[in-house]
Amino acid sequence: MSQRVLKFVVMRQCGKWAKIGVVCLAALFTGCGPQADLALKFSPGDRTKYKIVTEDIKDFKFEQPSLGKARSEPRSTTAQIKFVQEIESVGENGDCVAEITIRGLKYLAKDKDGVKFDFDSDREGDRKKPLAKLLGNSYKIKLASDGGVQVLDAKKIRRTVSGGQDGRVAKALLSDEGIRKRHEILFLPDSEKNLLYKGDSWSRIEATEQRLMVPKTFEKTYTLKDVKGQVGSQKAVVEMTATETATPPGTVSRISGGIGLFANMFDTEEDYNGEMVLDLDTGKVVEYYEKFVTKYIAAEPSARQKPDKGPDLLTIILTYSTTMEMLD
Repeated sequence: MSQRVLKFVVMRQCGKWAKIGVVCLAALFTGCGPQADLALKFSPGDRTKYKIVTEDIKDFKFEQPSLGKARSEPRSTTAQIKFVQEIESVGENGDCVAEITIRGLKYLAKDKDGVKFDFDSDREGDRKKPLAKLLGNSYKIKLASDGGVQVLDAKKIRRTVSGGQDGRVAKALLSDEGIRKRHEILFLPDSEKNLLYKGDSWSRIEATEQRLMVPKTFEKTYTLKDVKGQVGSQKAVVEMTATETATPPGTVSRISGGIGLFANMFDTEEDYNGEMVLDLDTGKVVEYYEKFVTKYIAAEPSARQKPDKGPDLLTIILTYSTTMEMLD
């Protein structure tokens, strides 16, 4: 074989292996990494302890720089519940019936004048208060593998506390909506689309809290951000971001305190994000959080505004957050 022919053959082989290398690298970066089964898994008799904390914060600030005045009216409600989730049965489709037993409860409500309601089941003095009767009591829910929740039976625990402020707090915590929001996992894809690779995304359209000044709808995008650990002990990290999208016609909002009538006066800023860690071996949520912050800002020149001072400024900040973590 002449040197010229040999050189041509060598170049062809080098080109062939180079192409194979490019194909392999392309495959590596487009879905040949670890695949994650993003679904909840249930086993009859399994018991898991969780702590969930929800916060509802409203902060109203009115500043008058020319007069050297400022007024703030903060309000906040924080609820923390520790519970045991015991799986009673599992259906053929992977859904389960679970009994939820309350093991700990804290509830704190404050406004500009101070604390309005404070209960902590860890305090010895609070164990004789009406809300303490919820400890050790249970309700039943149906959990779907994609995180959906249906309330099955909460009649008994709802009869435990009634009347007064304690009764109102218990009613809110144990309403169908309160229970559903506490246990649903919104970070999971539809059950038929739960096998994903790192970097894969899916989205949902969702209306925000009705307590906002104006109705808003967001497109929430979930991304499988990472798969950590070795096979048999892997954890998936799912990240959520959200952007405002068009609100469906005819949407009705409960306007908070009538302020919503003047909503067009405000500039708005929103930050809506979250993250979940799912144990892929056990199919249990290790932890997650979701936080929504919206800020309304209105600046209005004052008749008494001084040249070196800014306009009167009204700022309203609303914060809603939920955090859940598995306990040892």
